[in-house]
Amino acid sequence: MIYKKIGNKIPSLSSLLLAGVLLGSNCNKDKNEKAGEDTTKNTEQGAEGEKPKDASGKRLSPEAVEAMKDIYKYLISDVLGIGRLNQQKEVFKVSEIDLVGESALQNLMELCNKFTDKPNAGVYPSNLRDVFIPLKNINLPSSVSLNGGQRKFAHGTALNAIAHVWQTFSTYHKRMISLIDNGASQSDMVTLLTDLDKYYNETIHPSSTVFKIDHPFYDSKEADLLTGSSLVRFLTGKEIADSKLPLDQRYKSKSNTFGMPELLDKPIGRVWIVGKSVQDTERSSPDMAKLATTRGMAISDMWEVEGTARMPKIDAFPNSSAISTTSSSNAAVAPVQKTIKFSQCITTIFNGHQSLDFISFTPAGAVDRINVVGHKEKFKALRLKALDTTDEGSNVFATLLGQHIESHDTKLKDLFFIPDLTKIRDAILHPNFLDPSKVSDTESINDGATNINTFDIASIKRGSAADLFFEHIVHQLGIISSQKSYAELCYEFVNDNQAFLDSDADINKKVTVNVLNKIFNMDEGDRKDLVLSGQAGSLKRFLKSIEGFIMEEVENAIVYTQGDQNYKATKVSKTIQGFIRDMGRSLSEKRKAAFITYGHIEREAPGFDIKKVLSAMNNDYNAIRSILTAQVRSFVAKEAVVLTPENQKGYFPDLTLISTQIDHINTQKAQHLNKNKT
Repeated sequence: MIYKKIGNKIPSLSSLLLAGVLLGSNCNKDKNEKAGEDTTKNTEQGAEGEKPKDASGKRLSPEAVEAMKDIYKYLISDVLGIGRLNQQKEVFKVSEIDLVGESALQNLMELCNKFTDKPNAGVYPSNLRDVFIPLKNINLPSSVSLNGGQRKFAHGTALNAIAHVWQTFSTYHKRMISLIDNGASQSDMVTLLTDLDKYYNETIHPSSTVFKIDHPFYDSKEADLLTGSSLVRFLTGKEIADSKLPLDQRYKSKSNTFGMPELLDKPIGRVWIVGKSVQDTERSSPDMAKLATTRGMAISDMWEVEGTARMPKIDAFPNSSAISTTSSSNAAVAPVQKTIKFSQCITTIFNGHQSLDFISFTPAGAVDRINVVGHKEKFKALRLKALDTTDEGSNVFATLLGQHIESHDTKLKDLFFIPDLTKIRDAILHPNFLDPSKVSDTESINDGATNINTFDIASIKRGSAADLFFEHIVHQLGIISSQKSYAELCYEFVNDNQAFLDSDADINKKVTVNVLNKIFNMDEGDRKDLVLSGQAGSLKRFLKSIEGFIMEEVENAIVYTQGDQNYKATKVSKTIQGFIRDMGRSLSEKRKAAFITYGHIEREAPGFDIKKVLSAMNNDYNAIRSILTAQVRSFVAKEAVVLTPENQKGYFPDLTLISTQIDHINTQKAQHLNKNKT
């Protein structure tokens, strides 16, 4: 077998599967074998040193580990036939942004071809090849749609959905192989199984699946933003029930709200904003006269538009009285984290007359009347940017947001805080002695510490890197020193000063406190390993963890910079980007004429069958699931146990093995366990 070239190292399962793929290839054999050896070498260097244990905690012998991996390989590749999911590249999909514009048809046809073109086709079950081949000759002009249009975006969305399932299966396969290479612990396998089941229930299960013949996929070019009362009814999902009734009883929910009321109410997250210690009278109360010139105004649901739509209630931007002052200033401002909803995002970030502002408000001349204008070209341009979900696309979207916020004309810089990651990191990890790039792999966080079984601050050695870290934090936060250790002072500070996060302290100090909270609130074992370890390399791991904690805080900003003026995406900006896409999809859905279904595709590409595709999805899901529930480690750990038709369900609960397969597994186990016996 190929893996025996490795010598005494235990081969990783990924290398075994890769070897199987290479042996099955008929082209470029020499070149692929060389690539396989290189990949095997790299993979096993990562897996080397892992020591899987049996259920009692006893380490498995090297022979048992080899047996376990060979049995898993046999099940995955030979019994279940899902070794093909071990793709080296992502399954081909087309970005949504590539499904609009002049190249949309070309990109759509490339997607159609990739289902059967190598190497991409290898991830799909072989019995789908005849189902996918007709897509190469799909007759798009016959698509049922307005004016005979081809609905390229809708077709691409429908076919992308199929590709995305197998891309996800490939990801689960890689995660599963990684767990097996690291010992296939039951808790880790159960966690992945839970994740897999959740994905299945949300995506493929009959109650939620889009993979049925009549599910509509909507086309992008019909997603023009509405205006006036039509826009407001779209946002609220409400229409007039009886114009003679009082205002609070006049409107009723429409039969189809297109998900917009729910989308408006969703939070974009807890966001770093510029808080104030005084009441923000500009925004806190609904005021029609100020709404046209002030971003983030509260909006009353007692206002009507054109007498046929009622405004949604939207809270003011939450910066008023958000901080307590520790300085002499009565109007102090400071970064604080507050939850912001998408509705507030619209009235704050996108309300006005600048390039990204796709909505604007003006008084209508009556006490309870207001005008609402939707700027469809601005929304269209913003949505096109939001469609690109690649890292590069998300950073482009973040750049638009950052420039918009820091523009003098928008005055949004007074509301949103944009942190500089470099400055925060340097404030917490002093570059003179806590720079991860200058730390060797041999240094420890708590030099000299041995046999520490529980977390105890007193176990931090004086002069160790951990002690220096907490000393730096004490000085950075301005904590008054005492006879206690630096770590004790930090621990007491974060427990006694949670109000500090709502004070006028700067961003560096607030992120520092949140980082300390993350350290001291970890599970005891993880906290001990992070802070008290005397092992070589533990300092680098500690610093990387602190950098990760810092990044988690920066991710709560709308965008961030890193020592320059280049804006970078965060989870907040990506959420806004996603909400803009969702709003566009809701607009598309509202224009019911602009859609296609898998039924349309079946007529346009005779031979394509969505039921067969869904059946294959279920088969692959069940196959991955049966590996995650298999108790191979337990089976090989019990040396005397022989697998039989009667006991197989105890070790392989979701598999029904035939006699030849049972014999093969028993042979694999015996060959490995008896290898070094005389």
